Amino acid sequence: MTEIKLENLPPEEIKNIQDYRIVLLEKNYERLADKVDAGFKEVEAGFREVRESISSLRNELKADTANIKLEMHNLVNSTLWKMPLLIVAMSTAWGVVKSFAIPLFN
Repeated sequence: MTEIKLENLPPEEIKNIQDYRIVLLEKNYERLADKVDAGFKEVEAGFREVRESISSLRNELKADTANIKLEMHNLVNSTLWKMPLLIVAMSTAWGVVKSFAIPLFN
């Protein structure tokens, strides 16, 4: 109702209309509050999923990093013991090449 029509009504009726409006506002407020609460719960669930996903990725990255470190350690260790053998083999090969090649050019 408009303000003009409210002025023409008796005070009791005006009070009833105002009370009814208050009840409607309270119902709308409760409905909107429920929607807002549901929205916050959805946002919280989304943040929780993102947090769990980041945690999972962090754990995978740590595992991958540990695997890479282990592979590098194994590679270095497997290569280190071969180094003296490679040096001996290369010096022997150089000795053989020298012994055959030098007489050819003399």
